[in-house]
Amino acid sequence: MTNQSGATKGARTAARIREVAFAALREDGWRATTMRGIADRAGVSPGTIYLSMPSKDHLLLALYDETVIRIEQRAIEAIAGVRPFAARLGIALDIALDEIAPFHRVATEALGQAITADSPVSPFGEASRASRERMVGLFATLVEGSDLLADRQLRRALPELLWGLFMAGMLAWTTDRSRDQRRTQALLQQAVPMIDRAIRITAVPLLRAQVRDLLALTAALKELPDDDA
Repeated sequence: MTNQSGATKGARTAARIREVAFAALREDGWRATTMRGIADRAGVSPGTIYLSMPSKDHLLLALYDETVIRIEQRAIEAIAGVRPFAARLGIALDIALDEIAPFHRVATEALGQAITADSPVSPFGEASRASRERMVGLFATLVEGSDLLADRQLRRALPELLWGLFMAGMLAWTTDRSRDQRRTQALLQQAVPMIDRAIRITAVPLLRAQVRDLLALTAALKELPDDDA
């Protein structure tokens, strides 16, 4: 019983630290947030912080993971009963923008760190695999439950391709200095119907060879080694 009670208390402490840490990021940004400051706000010792959050990199990764979970949960609920692919995609992207909105300053300040190839907080890295696969899975759900008609091979590859487009959109959002990132919102509103039309046109048999050539090129690029060794 003692061990179970201790584990429960430890879980509550870790949850409290995450809550305080994310609030600090929203209010103070990435650069101004410190591990000691989080400890002070949470009312725990710095040593306790480092047990559950060893570094600021881990904090950023935890924020990313938790945000992705919320996006997935909200999007799956919101698209239930919606069939048009463009509508499903638009709903999911709107939810994503809503969830990340409070952390625009954090994303801007941590951008250089996140896009470094070997960064532990890169969305393309091994540490982010679970969240990346979760988002790819969400896009698969968007496609599978929709009315989308497309080339068969493209349809299979589409969830990962949509994730890549989503990451490009997030990069645009990170560098967007317009009020409330309205330029990014406008960009996505225009992009969704264009993506829908571009995908649907691949169902035309005359375009099938070109589409599959592009898919083969994409697959070949993914197989290239990271170095010359």
